Amino acid sequence: MPVDKVKYQKIIELITKNISDFELTILALLNSKNREPIRNDLFFQKEIFLVLNFIKEMFPSADFIAHTFGPYSEVAEKSLSNLNSYKLVEKKDEGYVISDIGTEIFKKLELRLSKEKLDVIEDFKNFLNDLTRDELLVFTYISFPEFTAESGIKDLQ
Repeated sequence: MPVDKVKYQKIIELITKNISDFELTILALLNSKNREPIRNDLFFQKEIFLVLNFIKEMFPSADFIAHTFGPYSEVAEKSLSNLNSYKLVEKKDEGYVISDIGTEIFKKLELRLSKEKLDVIEDFKNFLNDLTRDELLVFTYISFPEFTAESGIKDLQ
């Protein structure tokens, strides 16, 4: 096996060993709906918020707060940034996408998430990714009014 392949496999093994359930959930979200991109940070924050609101055991660790556009998590932002630095996620013109390496690692670890969780992640992305920005915000604000306290747009007509 060439040295490059050996190094590659060691890197994959190291990342696979150290990836958190939170990061794995982000990869699952990006891998769902046939790897369709998540348009931007706003959509990422709302989609991961709604997914983690269902996966109750992970929700507290995300530490969501009311922010300018509703629920926001610095932990989620940093986790996405980490995945990007590991080359598991890429930011492209069309949004955030899971890379081929990210997909490879996700496939090795997806059994850590139950079928129910994977199905819910798929359902949320199917629903939310097709909304406009305003529809996404209205849905989130109506469903979770406690996260609108800092919103800069909730009262605009």
